[in-house]
Amino acid sequence: MKMTLLFRMLLCVLVISLTACGGGSGSNSDTDGGSGGDDGTGASDGGDQGDGGSTPVQGSTMITLGGADTSSLGSTAEVSFYAFRENLAGSNLFLSATSSGSAMNFVRLGLGELSASDVDPNAFAADQANAVVFNITDIGVSIRININSVAYLYSATCLSGCTGVDFDTASRTLELDNVVLAPTIGGDSNSQATSDLTLDGTIVWTEADEDPTAPAFDSDLGGAPDRTSDLTLADITGVWDSGAGNDEVYTVFKGDGTYVSYDYMGDAVDMGSNCYEIESDTLTDLGNGQFRLGDSRFGTFYFSGDALAFEAPEGTYFLERTTLLESDFSPLCN
Repeated sequence: MKMTLLFRMLLCVLVISLTACGGGSGSNSDTDGGSGGDDGTGASDGGDQGDGGSTPVQGSTMITLGGADTSSLGSTAEVSFYAFRENLAGSNLFLSATSSGSAMNFVRLGLGELSASDVDPNAFAADQANAVVFNITDIGVSIRININSVAYLYSATCLSGCTGVDFDTASRTLELDNVVLAPTIGGDSNSQATSDLTLDGTIVWTEADEDPTAPAFDSDLGGAPDRTSDLTLADITGVWDSGAGNDEVYTVFKGDGTYVSYDYMGDAVDMGSNCYEIESDTLTDLGNGQFRLGDSRFGTFYFSGDALAFEAPEGTYFLERTTLLESDFSPLCN
């Protein structure tokens, strides 16, 4: 298959082609940069997260689909690879999410970040029959969903901001709330899109996904790595030892969507009084094992043996089971 033919799949979903693809619905809403904060866990750090973006670290995200075309598309579209950029091609914010590493390589090739020698046409040809490419900026949205080699294209142009789109760059999170796209006119005469498509879901990207110099995804690595889980808030509720070395720290995850960290000040690290400093914040279940702690911390919980692992952009932390009760953490420091 010639390289030029491979670009047909991605032409209308590249950020530089959002307006050229035309036909999208328009709406107005401001995008939000969000606010940041820190979590109170003191868990031990399991190490670094990788090579700056050659593999995704947040795992698969299911985008919920709505509209008449879902009878053919199904109710969800899965993406696993992410690239976030700022100040690109006339947009302030740009996020691409694809179902495969080879599709992401072609997106980045179109953005000028990779060269033709970095991509594998054979890998792309192998997965394009059922590939998903989703691009969103603060001035437009587009998605291409291929089902058994049949293409469905949708887009929206909204120069003043798209309704239902909330970029929170501090927490590296994109919230989609009933975002409406229209069938794309032009760009691909074979598109089978017939009616508006609505998108709902939460996408979390990482610092590694923001690196335009990251190497291309190695197709020899196979499919998307396992960076997701089926853990819910109910699975992690309880008291956990989140200390590291001689630093005595405990974290309590609660069923009401909050957590409390208890840091003992009388240990060899803090060398303070015989009391516990506390810090509390919210705990939001984003699905697929992904959680937001407070406003700006996020990661994926999964079990690693008897330990509870929390995989964050900067490293993996491990929390151990404990028989202690929250009432055991006393007295509290003034």
